[in-house]
This record gives sequence, C-alpha cells and structure tokens, in this order.
Amino acid sequence: MKNEMIPVLKMNGGKISVLGKMPRTLAHGPDPVLHATAVIAAVLPDGRILFADKTEKMRLKGRLSQLYEDGTVKNSLSVIDIFGGHMDFSDLTEKDISEGLSEETYRKCAARELSEELLIPDKKGILRPLPVDMDRLVLIGMYEMENDHNREISAAYLYPLEEDASYASVDTVMTSERELAIRQPVVRLSADDAIRIYEQKGQHRMFFDDAFGRIIQDDHGEKLLSLLCRQI
Repeated sequence: MKNEMIPVLKMNGGKISVLGKMPRTLAHGPDPVLHATAVIAAVLPDGRILFADKTEKMRLKGRLSQLYEDGTVKNSLSVIDIFGGHMDFSDLTEKDISEGLSEETYRKCAARELSEELLIPDKKGILRPLPVDMDRLVLIGMYEMENDHNREISAAYLYPLEEDASYASVDTVMTSERELAIRQPVVRLSADDAIRIYEQKGQHRMFFDDAFGRIIQDDHGEKLLSLLCRQI
C-alpha cells in the first residue's frame, strides 16, 4: 500500500474519465476523491459464497465500535465481506487515460486483488495466492458508492472456484506505526443466507463491510442469485 497511486476519476456521461492520479492514502477523508475498485464474490462448487472474516482488521482500525450506535461491541460480533481492492494507476493503459476506463482494466484489477487476498494450500499444505484465470470472472455490474469519506466506482464480479479447500484470506491494515499483513479465516454462506443477514443489519452477530452490499442493495440480490443459478 505504501506509495500506491490510484487514478482520480470523473463520470462523463457513460464514460469513466481519468483526471490524474494521487496517493491512495489521500483519496479517503472529509473530501473524498472518486476512484476505482473491483470486488469479487468467490463461489464454491456447491454455490456457497466465500467471505473473508475482517473482524481483526476492523478491530485494528478502531471501527468495530462504530457498528453500534451506543458504541458497545458485542462479544460475538464478526465482520465479513467479499474480496476486492483498489485499482492502481499502473493498471491503466494509454487508451484508458485518453478514452476512459475499460471493463478489461477492471477485470485485471479484480484478478490481481482476488489472487492477493485469497490463499489456497498447495500439495504440501502451504498457503499460496490463488491462481486466478481472468477469463473466468463473470461481471455482475458496475456500482457507484458514495458516503462522507469515500467515493468509488466499482466493478463487481463472480469467480467460480474449482474446488472447496482449506482457504484463508490475507489483508493489510495501516496502524499508526506501520503496515501490517493480517491472515484471516474465511466464512462460507449460501447467497440466500448472506442476503438475509445483510438485510437484518444490527440483528445478527455478523456484519458485512460495504463491498457485498453494493451488489445486493438495489435489487435485493436478484441479479446475483440469477448468475449463481447459471454457474452451478
């Protein structure tokens, strides 16, 4: 994450124009800058979705208590989400810069982020980055997200996994002292259960971070469920 530069974007009709670049650390805050991300729902052969358990990351970032209005944290609380991350300025082609971001560039970003974040054991049981076949990514849709500290245009994808395995996930978090790599467990949920838990916000021991919500908030997950039916 150190010195990572991300493209600064602007919506221009149906085109996502690139205005320039800036350090990722400056993109979020009181005056957030529009930028690109890719999020990925990794799907097991039986149709369940694989989620990263981000509870420890949220704890280190000091965000767990923000999930409850009274500032308390339930002992059983866990925070989960699908995989994904930011597009780097180095991902862009000359055509992206002159004509607008392409879905192909989003797809490359998604493949990289999934490979970086999802680990699979090799024959010796050592966890390695998942080899991702970019052509197997299935576009769910493009989503704009905006709040008081973040503005993103996300491409969301399904990725059908070839097997169920002893997966784990890895992520990074910036503390006041340094950047930490965090090994995280994974959670397997059916799409129906995941949608139900998301829509029961505050009533379940699990919370979703914001990536999964982008996929389901507009249509209650109907497009996701339709695509899943075609994959299994």
